[in-house]
Amino acid sequence: MKKSIWTALPTLSAAIVAGLLLNLGLAAPANANETTLSGSAYENEWYAYQTARTNTWAKNEVWYSTQGAGGGSLAIGLLHSGGSVPFAQGAQGWGGTQETVYENGNPWVGYGTFYIAVYIETQCGGSGCGLIPWTADFWYNVYY
Repeated sequence: MKKSIWTALPTLSAAIVAGLLLNLGLAAPANANETTLSGSAYENEWYAYQTARTNTWAKNEVWYSTQGAGGGSLAIGLLHSGGSVPFAQGAQGWGGTQETVYENGNPWVGYGTFYIAVYIETQCGGSGCGLIPWTADFWYNVYY
């Protein structure tokens, strides 16, 4: 039995729409990375972590959502290997806020390997708060 082109049309239409969404950047790319970060850091200073991550696109979106920082606000920055000052960073975020990481005023980060650094701002005063636990959801290598 011969099938008509009209019976295949709904499947063909769905495939065309899915292809258009991917090409227009409206669907999330398959190689974006999402992870939950956590650790402990002292207040009011950048604290670097030694796990290397890589953005593979010429322009990459990087953002995070703070889940907790011991009552303070949390900023995440990106360091080059051996760096101590972030070349890109997001704003101080409180629990549940989503912050974009900016590089040179742009809402994207260039290609390459980077390391995470965190900065927790608190109002502890005096002898400080000691080590403060923090958690954030983190997305990187998202095509811009």
